[in-house]
Formats: sequence, C-alpha cells, structure tokens
Amino acid sequence: MKKLAILLGFWMLFAMSVPTDGFAETSKKPSASKTSKTSKSKKKTTSKKTTDKKKKSPKKKNDPEQEAEEKPTRDNRPLEEKIAEQQTKFRMTGVKSWYELSEEQEAEEVEKQKAQLEEIKKSFSRNNMVYYESAHFLYLTDAPRPIALECLKFLEAGFDKLVQIFNLPKESPVWQGKGIVVAFVRKQDFLEFESTVYQTNYDFEKILGLAHLSSDGSVVISMFYGDMTHTDSRWQFLSTMIHETTHGFVHRYRSAVYPPTWLNEGIADFVAGYVVPRSTNVPNKQREALRVMRQTGSVGGLMAAEGQIMPWQYGVASGLVGFMLKNDPKAFKNFFEAVKSGQNWQRALSEHYKCSVEQLLLAFGRANRIPHLGM
Repeated sequence: MKKLAILLGFWMLFAMSVPTDGFAETSKKPSASKTSKTSKSKKKTTSKKTTDKKKKSPKKKNDPEQEAEEKPTRDNRPLEEKIAEQQTKFRMTGVKSWYELSEEQEAEEVEKQKAQLEEIKKSFSRNNMVYYESAHFLYLTDAPRPIALECLKFLEAGFDKLVQIFNLPKESPVWQGKGIVVAFVRKQDFLEFESTVYQTNYDFEKILGLAHLSSDGSVVISMFYGDMTHTDSRWQFLSTMIHETTHGFVHRYRSAVYPPTWLNEGIADFVAGYVVPRSTNVPNKQREALRVMRQTGSVGGLMAAEGQIMPWQYGVASGLVGFMLKNDPKAFKNFFEAVKSGQNWQRALSEHYKCSVEQLLLAFGRANRIPHLGM
C-alpha cells in the first residue's frame, strides 16, 4: 500500500503538445526524377445575398438515417463465413487477412476479453487488480484509478494518431474486440505474469513492456511502471506503452504480415514521440542517430535488418517514417497497405514513392545535412 501511495503522489502528468514530425530539418520528395507539382484547381464559389434565403435544414437528433450515413458499415455476415473466406484467401495468397467483426460479434469478443481479464485478476488476487474500459481499450492494473484513467487517455490519443495516419474512421474495428493492456506496479508481478501466461524468457533488466501478438489476431500489451517517482521514468513508461500498442495496431492492420523491422519500429517510435512529446526516449535516440549517421555516412544496415536493432537505429527508423509522412502522407498509407498485402516492401516503395531504397536514404540524408547517406 505504501508503494501505491507513493506512486499516486508522484504521478503528475501534463498536457500533451504537438511535436514535429520526424527530425528532418528540411523536406524534399524522395524521388529518383523531378516530379511535376500537381496544382489542384480551386473552384471559385460566389455566394450572392438574396432576399429569398434558403434555410438549412437543422440536423435532427437521433436520426437513424443520418447516423447510418456517418457511421461506417460493418460486415454482418456470420463468423463462420468470414473465417472460411479468410482461410481460402490464405491458401491462395499466403497472406492471413483479418476479417471485420460486426457490432454484435465485437461485443461478444469484448465479453470474452473481460472474462480473460477476470482470470488474470484471480491469478494475481493479492494485487487487487481492476480493469478500466475506454472506447478502444481495456486496461487492467493494480495502480490507483487516476493513473489508469490517465493512461487510457494516452492510449486513445495514440489510437487517434494511427487512424489519422492511415486515414481510417475513428470507429474502425481495428482490434479483435479491444486492445488489452495489463500493467503492474511491481516488477516481480510483471515477471511472474510473463513467465506464467506467456512463458517468455527475455532479459528484463531494461524492458518496461512487451506486445504479445497472437496468430488468432488477439493483442495483449504487458507493462511494468518502473520507478514512477521520477518524472523521466513516468514519461518513459507512457512512451513505451504507446510504442508497444502501436505494434499491436500494426499487427491488426489489414493482415498478419510483419513489416520490415525499420518500418515496424519506426512507426512505433514515431507515434510514441508524437503522443508523449515530454519523454526524452525518442528524441535522444534521434539525436544519437544523427551523430552516428554524420560520423559514418550510413544507417548501419538498418534497412536489411531483421529482429533486434541498435538503440540509435530506432532514431533513424522513426526519423525516416516521419520524413516519409511529411513528404507524402497518402503515399505512406498506400505504401504501408501494399506491404501488409504481402508485396515486397522495396517494390512497394518504388511504386508509391517512385524511388529506390538508396534514393530514399539520399533524400533523407540531405534533409538532415548528411550529403551521401548510404545503407
């Protein structure tokens, strides 16, 4: 109880501000050839004041027809039919695409998730864990209620940023039910959860969180608060939580196809840096990335890396994602969707950004005063 009181007493979160997109100082289109600027012709609209004014019909409250137009339609087919279609596509393409749940199916899935959380609560009954619910998340924790509610605000802010990047309706059913986050005050409980529930065997010395991405489409993020009596540690926890949750979102976006490491880690750190700008986690890695790139003229094999990468390479990855989004957000969305559909990412880059990997790095390097940045 003493630790909980200290944790609550030191939990002082501040209003979020909007950071810059990536660390590129200038922006140039990463294209092999000069591209012509397409100017959108603006139609001049003249409004004449007349005595015979047309009154706009006010929006009717609780109008079913109006709500049907604004709300995205769901796939209401039986679950068995969707699963059969998913399996057929997988046999044909080798890509496991996620099917969309109807509102009723989503509600049933959420109830299953709550039952799952109840089982976790029983296993950690000594912790007096409680779960809290928001529009897109279920948050189970043994921390005081104000902390849990504040964390949910950050989770929803991260979800908002991701649906903005991918130009999705906010009501999009990305999760299989809702995104689950389980957060522990004590490290030994976090370790016990990992070993008993997921049989993980990592070096947990510096790990605050993990994203558990299942082949059935479920996502569970496990977290340890760390030393929350220090301001930097609190921001680092929130940044890590958004980073891992972004991995969950990416896993659930369209298909189970795993993006290349630089892209997967890049978007996770980019969103974390955007949503939690007070954390020094992402900026520090970006500053170190600039130092190493300027010293070596290289990204250290990042673009071909699989699995674990160096800490400074996270800075390169997030900066590169920010650079691509700043130059052409629509192209980024199309590029990412092509990758998730199973297309080779270099081919998708060429198709949607009209450049090779080498040309992308050259443009990114020049934007950061590194004239000959290479692989």
